[in-house]
Amino acid sequence: MTVSWLKSCEQYEELSLSHKPIVIEFWATSCEPCKHITPTFEALSDQTTELTFLIVDVDDQAFGFEFSRAHGIRAIPTFQIIVDGVKVAELVGADQQKLRTWLPEHFGVS
Repeated sequence: MTVSWLKSCEQYEELSLSHKPIVIEFWATSCEPCKHITPTFEALSDQTTELTFLIVDVDDQAFGFEFSRAHGIRAIPTFQIIVDGVKVAELVGADQQKLRTWLPEHFGVS
């Protein structure tokens, strides 16, 4: 599965209707740790088709900033797992090893 950039509430709502769990990376262009962990996030997305992987640019004033606020984002990178519109897990920080173990804890992706 590839990672997609989330650009609108409509796109998010459409993806949510599939009832497929969503994994979101909240990211910013100016965030060096984000740039370093995104390849790990992308590699995890390649290992399953059972999850939808998205990136939200928190600096995107048209969408990302408000979407991030609505999801309680206080630091970046932050990763959230959303199931049927409800946040079930969150990981804050750019620790690649933690990301590699966090997702399998919830879905068996390794």
